[in-house]
Amino acid sequence: MPFDRTHSYVVECHKNGTVTALAMRDIGGGCFSGVSIDPRRDLANESDDGRFDVGYPGSGAAQLAVAILADAFEVPLDGETLSPADTARVLAAYHGFSQAVLAKIGGGATGGPFRWEMTRSAIIHLVEKAERRGWLAVAEEYDRNRAYSPRHVGEQAFRRTKK
Repeated sequence: MPFDRTHSYVVECHKNGTVTALAMRDIGGGCFSGVSIDPRRDLANESDDGRFDVGYPGSGAAQLAVAILADAFEVPLDGETLSPADTARVLAAYHGFSQAVLAKIGGGATGGPFRWEMTRSAIIHLVEKAERRGWLAVAEEYDRNRAYSPRHVGEQAFRRTKK
């Protein structure tokens, strides 16, 4: 499956240690627009200051997981009609996603600058697989199947490979 750039997530760690997250959206004509992801503290307040981080299983990675999953599952912001099923999926999945994926990428505030991407379809595929098999099994598979660039993760990272 080719990399689906119509909706992917880009996480960047900058020289000063700040971590930013963008949702890349297709605006037509082969052009994409990066939109900052809301931390979604209305769903779960893991990070007191709302800051994102990666590279360790902490509050910043957990808040980033909430933000990415809420966007991927299109959970509306406050004031809009909430989808209880998708909200429940996000709340059930964000700790596992944080520890299985976000805690293992880049270097966070101490690891220097980097850029990492994951497609929306890969995120949804990963959560569905975790709902069937559990996050521990998904994390082990994620660690084994490193036939992808560590800065770009598509669905192929979560498929079993025959040896």
